Amino acid sequence: MFQVTVNGRFTEYPLKMDALKTGGRCPLDKGLTDWAVLKLETAVPGITPYEVPDEDNLLKAGEQIMQVSGYATNFMVSGAYPKSMESCLADQIDLTHTDPIKHTCDTGKGSSGSAQFVVRSKKMIFAAMNISQQKDFPDGSDYNADSAFNTSTPVSGNFLSAIREAMKP
Repeated sequence: MFQVTVNGRFTEYPLKMDALKTGGRCPLDKGLTDWAVLKLETAVPGITPYEVPDEDNLLKAGEQIMQVSGYATNFMVSGAYPKSMESCLADQIDLTHTDPIKHTCDTGKGSSGSAQFVVRSKKMIFAAMNISQQKDFPDGSDYNADSAFNTSTPVSGNFLSAIREAMKP
């Protein structure tokens, strides 16, 4: 079951398990992706899906991205870990590397899987997904690009194809 709160109302939606698509390999095997795409039995009323890229490898090095995180343990407000949106940069892109996208977004514990978007023609397009940080920072400390980096996997290839397939009626 997919659980979501829309307009203050908690609702569950069944998953279409026969539509499950997965990809990637263990990072220790030099895999470049690690993902799963699920489809809901029915659409969530009142929700418009984000746009997906028209092409593979939409992000460009040095480009501004917007990360949407469900929570991160290094961002606490009034005793809770709220959802957050953060503007940051896609520093380096090397799709042949095990860390294909290096970025400056906050990657506190809990932020894995956060969606990363680019804005094109006033539309937020799902371009990448946060996967890791290469160094833990103490709560409250600033990111330092000279001593650490954060990584994402692009929305491209089989991952993008699986998303497009799941979005079909």
